[in-house]
Amino acid sequence: MRQKKLLFAILGIVIGIGIILIYFSKPAPFLTHQQLVKQINENIPDANPETIQDTIFIDDSHVFAPFITEKNEYGISLWEWQHGSWAPIRITTSGEPTVWKIKHNNLSTYRIVWNYHPKDQIQSFAIFYIRERGFSSSSNKEIYLPRIELSHNITVDEGSYGLREIPEFWLPIMDGVKENISYGFMTYNADDHIIFPEETLHGIGYSYGENYEDVRLLDENEIDGVVGE
Repeated sequence: MRQKKLLFAILGIVIGIGIILIYFSKPAPFLTHQQLVKQINENIPDANPETIQDTIFIDDSHVFAPFITEKNEYGISLWEWQHGSWAPIRITTSGEPTVWKIKHNNLSTYRIVWNYHPKDQIQSFAIFYIRERGFSSSSNKEIYLPRIELSHNITVDEGSYGLREIPEFWLPIMDGVKENISYGFMTYNADDHIIFPEETLHGIGYSYGENYEDVRLLDENEIDGVVGE
């Protein structure tokens, strides 16, 4: 009996050490392009990525890997080191912006990623943080909630894909306004005219968890003010 108890105790210690090593191990080298293609296809069987355009490390455990499919779709894949392996957070064969919340409770870690299709000829885009106006009531009091609209212009550099931090001037407002919010974007050509990113919006996707936010394409009449910095 004592020997069995000792054996179980040893097994428990070994299992505990194994779990600790898995959960707190340093990230392994990131996936090769061939491994990325395989994993993308495993999660989205019809994706058929042909070219991995880049692997951009945000830190040692988060990687942005844009890609092009056999159908010439420009996609996004976001990867995180989890429990001893590289896991996809979001994969999509469309390239509209996504807000990646690296650390959910730390706004300064949020990143905007995109991969616009070259046929759309997008030269810049504006991203928005919006809370619609509304009312709330408490203890026989009605409270008016004004609309909040933050905007930021981003120039699309050479190449279809990119990554930016959340604008610093947004952070204090975002920290105080977290309910009923949404992200949006509008795209512009070289003449600074609003254009519809038709090719960019075609695609299918896979997502895991809640560490990202979709960014919705906005119509001009949905914007109240002048686009900001």
